[in-house]
Amino acid sequence: YFHDFENTGVEISKREDKFPNINEDGEWKIQLPAIATVRTSEAAVTNFGDVEIRPVIYIHNNAPAKALSGEYGIVISNNTTGSVIRIDYDVADGEAVTVDFNRRKITSDINGDITNWISDDAALGDFVLAVGRNELAAVNLDAAADITMTVEYTNSYAMAVI
Repeated sequence: YFHDFENTGVEISKREDKFPNINEDGEWKIQLPAIATVRTSEAAVTNFGDVEIRPVIYIHNNAPAKALSGEYGIVISNNTTGSVIRIDYDVADGEAVTVDFNRRKITSDINGDITNWISDDAALGDFVLAVGRNELAAVNLDAAADITMTVEYTNSYAMAVI
């Protein structure tokens, strides 16, 4: 296969705190009712190539948080292909986790290989980006944690046209 020169990265999950929203004079500019936190948990990702590709997803816990419900884990789904992966792992404060679907491996910068934390009904090799538009969703089950998830991929082509 031929590949794009550069990888494409798309943020699919993040939390953005809206408070405190302070103006240049140091005064809060809150107007109630107001939204304190905005969560993004899905994104459209387009595979411009002409073959299916397996992406890499980077997960990072940005800030300390105490679990509100005691539930933890990450659910990543491609609503276009129907693939769903659940990782029953509690991402620690400041920890970075890499889900490499091509190598079929999940690694943590703290605990090393954590592939065994995947749910029994999921297969890393089944998660692909179909040709064209893919609707991805990534949900952090611990609502209190500030988790960012980014998908990275390289478009691939079966042939070159000159």
